[in-house]
Amino acid sequence: MSRERRQAAEVESARVWVAQWSEETEPGTYVPAPELHALAAADIGEWVETYRDDPASWAECEAEDGFPAIPAVPGPRRFYAVADAALGGRRRGTGNVRLYVARATAAELLNRVAELYDLEGRRAA
Repeated sequence: MSRERRQAAEVESARVWVAQWSEETEPGTYVPAPELHALAAADIGEWVETYRDDPASWAECEAEDGFPAIPAVPGPRRFYAVADAALGGRRRGTGNVRLYVARATAAELLNRVAELYDLEGRRAA
């Protein structure tokens, strides 16, 4: 695989992983940047193993679930560039640790507000 194709595969793998993480994570959750990269590297590493072991099965997953065509584990620099673009820049936490904050979509925020109003209505009754 050429260097450019490898870099593109790393970026695409990171983009897909960050998107999945964003959907599965409670909005407002703080995660240290190195921890987020470690989680991504472990998960994407499993994708790479699956791709190597059974490319045909991986092609089905890729087509059905939106996984990258050729997964590749990104290094920290490339992963952080993708995560910064998708999640917004890292924030400084205690002890100068860099953190990412899980974002919420407008629909999630509206649902949360509706839940809170519903809870208030039940308490008042």
